[in-house]
Amino acid sequence: MSPNYDINPAYIRTASLLLNYFITTQLKRFFFRTPRTKPSLDPVASSLKAQDFQVCITIIEARQLAGLNMDPVVCVAVGDQKKYTSVKESTNCPYYNEYFVFDFHMAPFMLFDKIITLTVGIC
Repeated sequence: MSPNYDINPAYIRTASLLLNYFITTQLKRFFFRTPRTKPSLDPVASSLKAQDFQVCITIIEARQLAGLNMDPVVCVAVGDQKKYTSVKESTNCPYYNEYFVFDFHMAPFMLFDKIITLTVGIC
């Protein structure tokens, strides 16, 4: 026996209309591009060109770090760039909620070779 769900038909109709609108607008943008937004025909040339990129990382918390009454700090490294969280005093379960932005200006294939490392240190 199937479960009985009370779903408002108006809700389904509204969701369907919104989805159809979204798909239609996306297809129009794809098929009816203006010459200004025309994509490059040579993907190799565009992947070799330097572009601006941002790598965004949020450190939320650490849990059950070994030891008691420690002062932990997190080091976030993307390639050669390093950034640090604030030091949390006397805890082994620190809560940070800190947001880091790393800016790069390089070719995409070079950015994809960057290694992201997260390390927890004790001050």
